[in-house]
Amino acid sequence: MPILRLSKKLPFVILAAALLFLGMTAPISKQPHTDRYVVDTTQAVLYWRADNHHGTVPFRQGELILTDGQITDGNFSLLMDSLKNLDIELDIMRIVLENIIRSKELFHAEKYPYALFHVFNSTIDKNGEGTLVGDLTIREITKCIEFPVTIHIQGDSLIAVTDSIRIDRTDWDITSMSPNHVKGEEAFIVSDTLVMKVKFKAMKWT
Repeated sequence: MPILRLSKKLPFVILAAALLFLGMTAPISKQPHTDRYVVDTTQAVLYWRADNHHGTVPFRQGELILTDGQITDGNFSLLMDSLKNLDIELDIMRIVLENIIRSKELFHAEKYPYALFHVFNSTIDKNGEGTLVGDLTIREITKCIEFPVTIHIQGDSLIAVTDSIRIDRTDWDITSMSPNHVKGEEAFIVSDTLVMKVKFKAMKWT
């Protein structure tokens, strides 16, 4: 009766097959998916309201980084020296108000022509609604703010719309004409509260 002889190499073949099987069945870690969206400045605007007046501030540039549907980074620059009023029809009165807002008593747009916003966190749900957290820099003073936002993505385009963003200008050391800092009954008063809304369109950078 013939005797079966096992090859000395067989255990190594079995071990290699087992390792290959484990490698094929082991879960593969999912790599995060990241997209960069660049703001179309022709379709981006910040709307502002202070007291009974309102207007716009145009964007200089902007971009958002989305990782697995969450905004993980982003930078925006606003042209404070191009701030406009939209509610005063008489040109001379409108220009006076715009010059007051841009003046060194308030935003000092000649020295600080840009306001900056850096996003560093977000919580966006499956409907595209959530909250942005980031640093707002005005007149070289930076403060963290948080506000609601809605994001819609269609193809390679992204549209973002915020709810009302309320800030206290005195947090950025803009205290001139403030009702809590002004002296004298005849002084011109401007509310400390500034209400803003932002809307913009951005395209995926490929």
